[in-house]
Amino acid sequence: MNLKNYITGNFSKREFTHIVIPALLISFFSFLFLAWVFFPPELNYNIFKNSISHLGSKEDSPNGWYFFSIAIMIWGIQLIPIILYIHRRLKNICKFTTTIGTFFGLLGCIFVFFIGIIIDDSSIIIFDAEMSRVHVIVAAIGMGSIGVCILFYYFPIFKDTFFKRGNRQFPFVWVTIAYTLILFGGFGMGIAELIKAQQDIGWPGPGFLSFTFWEWALMIIFNIFLSMASFFLPEEVQMLKDKN
Repeated sequence: MNLKNYITGNFSKREFTHIVIPALLISFFSFLFLAWVFFPPELNYNIFKNSISHLGSKEDSPNGWYFFSIAIMIWGIQLIPIILYIHRRLKNICKFTTTIGTFFGLLGCIFVFFIGIIIDDSSIIIFDAEMSRVHVIVAAIGMGSIGVCILFYYFPIFKDTFFKRGNRQFPFVWVTIAYTLILFGGFGMGIAELIKAQQDIGWPGPGFLSFTFWEWALMIIFNIFLSMASFFLPEEVQMLKDKN
């Protein structure tokens, strides 16, 4: 696999499972771990009270904030060839929904990359607003777009599963588990926010109602989903033949 093939997502399933996904996970979580290591211990970082972006706060973590920035920018960059790899396969089943998914996926990659540049820092003013506020908007667009991408990618898989004549090209059980995890994370965060709104509970919320807990959960679920996708996506996806 040369650099051109990597950038364009033109690599084999074995390269996807043995090189691309491990490189993404190792680099992302290694730098995120370093950001946690250098986070001041007296501030007592806690996933139920602190957001992921708090690891990138230049105000609170002057010695480790840039590890968060590196981690999130690497994640955004490395997602691009993964999305293009998936696009190459799913477009043979349903080009329309796959293209929409890929558009949102690439849009999400761009905004995720900028999460690492527009950091969680209220001391800096950008666009007449605190950088931390702009950071929240950028993060919401980035991660939201990737979520939309994943949902649109389900349509060709669903179509293959229920409308294809002959053997399925995707393992139904593993696909179902992967997408159930995504829905669990999304609904979990949504329900927690709804309960807090109804009961007028402040941010981030206690225990499993904590927004930051569900933020961490979704980030981990996204990476689990990518890992599972590397195995349930076939080497080649054939054009769909409708049932008679």
